[in-house]
Amino acid sequence: MLLGSAAAGMVSLVPSAIGQVTGVLDTLPPSAPVRRMALTAREIDHRLLGADKPATRNFCAYDGEPFKIVRAPRGTRLAVDFENQMPHPTTVHWHGIRVPNLSDGVAPLTQDVIQPGGRFSYNVPLPDAGFYFFHPHCDETGQVGRGLFALLVVDDPAEEKIKFDAECFIVVKDWRLNDDAQWLDMSTDEGAATAGTFGTVRATNGSIVAPRVEVPAYGDVRVRTIVADATRVIDLGTDNEDAVILAIDGQALPPVLLDNLPDQIWRMGPAMRMDMQVRMPGPG
Repeated sequence: MLLGSAAAGMVSLVPSAIGQVTGVLDTLPPSAPVRRMALTAREIDHRLLGADKPATRNFCAYDGEPFKIVRAPRGTRLAVDFENQMPHPTTVHWHGIRVPNLSDGVAPLTQDVIQPGGRFSYNVPLPDAGFYFFHPHCDETGQVGRGLFALLVVDDPAEEKIKFDAECFIVVKDWRLNDDAQWLDMSTDEGAATAGTFGTVRATNGSIVAPRVEVPAYGDVRVRTIVADATRVIDLGTDNEDAVILAIDGQALPPVLLDNLPDQIWRMGPAMRMDMQVRMPGPG
């Protein structure tokens, strides 16, 4: 995508993994504040099926933290020093963020894969507020399937006047696990021939137990939902009549009352995100 006026003059060709590609179309000025961030990808043991089940080996996580959440204000530039501590090559793709091409993390198009023990510096401008995420763009089925993704919230200082009483995250991600909580093959011939290979265990926020969150009675809660699954489609709705959609895939919308939609639900597919404001009922 080419930006108008002065930005068009910034187009240049630079070497990449596939030869000469469009270089820097930066979406922030050089004077933008910079936040330096170290980021690692590594494997850990993590209990996905509960405390009474064995830990799942080779769970993938950024900084060893399942479902890590990164926040930064709009207009910030993230200077990310990434290290691959996994035994497999990887990259980082900043899903929905308007980054320079060479920081898009799409191997082999914009960069070579980052080998085990390797490092890469990502330039990640954040010109747009919203709810995003980041994940590898190589062996996505295997690495994202084993948990390698993180949430990215770009806060808009202009929204500080909108006071929410609480904020909740809903992460929909299924797991392909056997009864001993170890990984099954991430893809099957049957799945490849149809709608994909579905998980064997449904989970929300990494748990097979539905999460419970305490929020103030009559409070306004911002609910951020992501389908971080390659196959799952959900119909998101509430029992509350006062629920309003604020944004889809990081893009703000004029408020949409959920009850005004067909069947009072919003259908979400893989990689989709939604921000919703829900007014809580009374105590109980």
